[in-house]
Amino acid sequence: MSRLLVLVVVLFFAMIKGRNLSMMKEVPRIGILSKPLVEEHYSVKTNRTQVVEEKYSRYIEGGGAKPIYINYNSSDDDLRTIFKKINGLLLIGGGTDLTKRNPITGKEELTLFSKKAKVLLDLAVEENDNGGYFPIWGTCQGFEVLLLLISEDNSLLKPGCNCFKYNAILYFTKYQLHSRLYSNFSSEQIHDLASVPMTYNSHDYSVMVPDFYKNENLRQKMRILSTSRSMNGSLGFVSSVEAIKYPFYAVQFHPEKNGYDFNPYVPSTHSVMSIQVMQVYINFFVNEARFNNHSFINEEDEANNSLYNGEIGFDSYIGALYLFA
Repeated sequence: MSRLLVLVVVLFFAMIKGRNLSMMKEVPRIGILSKPLVEEHYSVKTNRTQVVEEKYSRYIEGGGAKPIYINYNSSDDDLRTIFKKINGLLLIGGGTDLTKRNPITGKEELTLFSKKAKVLLDLAVEENDNGGYFPIWGTCQGFEVLLLLISEDNSLLKPGCNCFKYNAILYFTKYQLHSRLYSNFSSEQIHDLASVPMTYNSHDYSVMVPDFYKNENLRQKMRILSTSRSMNGSLGFVSSVEAIKYPFYAVQFHPEKNGYDFNPYVPSTHSVMSIQVMQVYINFFVNEARFNNHSFINEEDEANNSLYNGEIGFDSYIGALYLFA
């Protein structure tokens, strides 16, 4: 589907929701929440403590937006400040611990990273409730933290999927047909997603369909748009969702890999078909962000918060990185 057609569909939904089309932002600014740099996950040698993989910046640019750095270790006040300047939030993939066991109570609690993601999620909910429009996208780990926070169940994520380094098909649910997200895909692209393995998976944790529907918050606030299966077909898991009331979307797979990650260790598909299909995801999300009216004070303010202020690093397996103190 062309970018023009994607934009037309987004405009249609915007008119239904009463959005002011004359105020659409030409170049949205998408905030990317950094993640802790866990040494065993990277071969790079550095004294920096945060990382954003460079492929995500190119992915955002490919959709027509600019990437903005958000320090996951920021104070809540600083997160509120940067939130008022960005037009959307991208929660990226990774291997960050989202919960930790309290040694005294034995219960799972949110890690600092998850708590900061929750601050941003709460701000987005508040803005949308007050008549604004603020979209969130979660990819892989971002999918997991978004559903974890919305569910308010710190044991929601289950390990043992062992869904690493393979491409899967999507098994669409009845909600796909009328979803905001998949309404942007042509019928041919929906058929391709359902029949050709092209969604790259690399995760151990996942959300099981029964666990999703057991959770009242998820039942009331989210819809499952698709499921997928592990490489050997033994395990099914939720693979794409959207919120019912809010412009929140998430996928367990990595749509950025097909067109923006050519690492030989990552067996994502790079066919013309797969690249075009995966491009629709970011085109849709960036177009959602165009309806947000946040802005930076001036160009200098934006430059000071650019993702490109990070130190460039390189990991032999993952590729280029933006590193932060």
